[in-house]
Amino acid sequence: MSKSRAPAQEPSEIPSQRERIRSHMKMVIEQLEGILIELKDVAKELRELLFYYISLCLNR
Repeated sequence: MSKSRAPAQEPSEIPSQRERIRSHMKMVIEQLEGILIELKDVAKELRELLFYYISLCLNR
């Protein structure tokens, strides 16, 4: 049974390729962490607005 494989790469290219992938993954994770922080801030603001709106409705 033969399995298709990608052509073998030079040993010096493998760490470089892995480092590029690792660097890209780190960048993506940092971006996602930033987005998560922004989403948490938006959720907090929406929660505050909701409580404010509810208090206005109850005081009518």
